Amino acid sequence: GGSVVIESKVGTLILLRVNGDIREAASVAAFTVDGKKTLTHPPVNFSLRISDDGNVHIRPTGVVTIRNMLGGVSATLPINPAEGAVLPGSIRHFTMTWKPDADRGPNFFQQLSSETHNFGLGTYTAEADITYGQSKQNLIVSAKFTIFPWRLLTVLALGLILAILILVWAVKAYNRMIINRAEAQTGKTPRGQIK
Repeated sequence: GGSVVIESKVGTLILLRVNGDIREAASVAAFTVDGKKTLTHPPVNFSLRISDDGNVHIRPTGVVTIRNMLGGVSATLPINPAEGAVLPGSIRHFTMTWKPDADRGPNFFQQLSSETHNFGLGTYTAEADITYGQSKQNLIVSAKFTIFPWRLLTVLALGLILAILILVWAVKAYNRMIINRAEAQTGKTPRGQIK
């Protein structure tokens, strides 16, 4: 009489294959790098949307291979390790994260530490190699992103400039010492030097 009852029930989804006209077909609706296309360091989040264009469910699997600008493999990430199903006429969203090391914080020096520990530079290619269906059909799609660790490069450039300035100063000091020693030994000013 006027009261509300909340009741919860647990259900299990059971997917079956039955005899009949089976058509397995799938396509990649999107494969993108989440966020910016230019990052300062990993982690990099990938978003893969697979459309089931057939009339039976599919369980896509595979790997995302991340290659640096020289073609070397930087990482491989599994696609759908839980083997979730994509139902006919629907699109399922899968996410993968390339995370070599944890992000260390928001300030400059913490981000500099993240750039150092997760060093990457240049354009990377992420290639998703997807397998689905009983006949092991294949889909391949790729996305590009760039890693530019500007904090680390700025610190390295300043360090290099400082090292060059110290080297120039040391060479000039050494030359002065040699000239002074020559003057002391000969008592003359070397030619080209003004006393």
